[in-house]
Amino acid sequence: MPPSPAPSAFPTRLIVILGLAGFASAFTMRATDPVVPILADVFGQTVATVALLSTAYGITYALGQPILGPIGDALGKARMISIATAALAVALGLSVFAPDFESLLGLRLLTGLVAGGIIPLSMAAIGDRVEMASRPIALGRFISAVILGQMVGGASAGMVAEQFGWRAVFGSACVVAAVAAVLVSLMLRPRQGVTRERPNLATILANYRLVLSNPRALTLFACVALEGASMFGGFPFIADFLISHGGGGPTEAGLLIGGFGVGGIVFSVIVGLLIRRLRPTTMIRIGGIGMALMLLVLVLPKPWFVDIATMVVCGCLFYFMHNMFQTQATELAPTARGLAVSLFAAAFFVGNALGPVLFGLTRTAFGYPAAFLTSGIGLLVLAAVAPKVVPKK
Repeated sequence: MPPSPAPSAFPTRLIVILGLAGFASAFTMRATDPVVPILADVFGQTVATVALLSTAYGITYALGQPILGPIGDALGKARMISIATAALAVALGLSVFAPDFESLLGLRLLTGLVAGGIIPLSMAAIGDRVEMASRPIALGRFISAVILGQMVGGASAGMVAEQFGWRAVFGSACVVAAVAAVLVSLMLRPRQGVTRERPNLATILANYRLVLSNPRALTLFACVALEGASMFGGFPFIADFLISHGGGGPTEAGLLIGGFGVGGIVFSVIVGLLIRRLRPTTMIRIGGIGMALMLLVLVLPKPWFVDIATMVVCGCLFYFMHNMFQTQATELAPTARGLAVSLFAAAFFVGNALGPVLFGLTRTAFGYPAAFLTSGIGLLVLAAVAPKVVPKK
């Protein structure tokens, strides 16, 4: 088999194309969080039950990764990203017409599964095509598109739902995914000079052994799962938290979630400077401790618009940690990069799926302050443990 083409320094066109797909995937990722109270009223469910829409999305996103990663390695990441983006548009279109909560829950399961073929494989494609020295910046630029999708999707969802109804939230997400699917299919091309093999069980198992033989792999996956559970477990409850504290409702919750995305955009602008001046271990510590402090600030009594500033800072600090994890994931097994990044994403979304369940149980038993503070403790644990996963330089 001929060697794969060497990674290039910084293919801007590739980052833009993959960013389109990442934006579409992220647009729907947090779209249900601000409208949880509205959906609870419409379908006659509790807030905790409707919050399971986030769990449904996250669990199939995670479970699909061990399948999508090897297929992407075998058939080509560009092809898989194009197919997944088109399938995402279809799943969102069906969600518009969900007749009841059970149907919507099932469609969120489907949406999470197909969305899982976009962002992780895009990150793996960047790993294939961008040399290591430029990869943290390239990933930061790509993630800025993902963050922008989360920001616009989250911030608009509450306002759209209050003005036009919850179905319009899924309708707008469907349009975004459909446009991205057309553009990606026209513009994203497979790498030239790469010989691909049909996926087979022996190759897949060999790639699993290769990834998991890296002594950092399981620790990295455990860290990113805890990160996902601790940071995002409370997101589906933000609207209800604001309502219960007299701080607004779905619109304001969407703006808070959008504020988290703004913080991510800030990070993408300064990531080059940070990489040059700070060690990866230092960035992880700053991110974990800072996020824990922001969750503490979040539960203190104050006007809701101050919470937006808190979430902006929190969003920036999140990527101090997460960007370092992502970069390490692309180097766990360079010859099985699609699988390695997919397992990384699976771990992250297992955390995203379990987080709302654990947060909801803590909130029911002890209230919102205890739930947010427990999430903060998880982030402090990460700040202490996670630096052992990454190189010191």
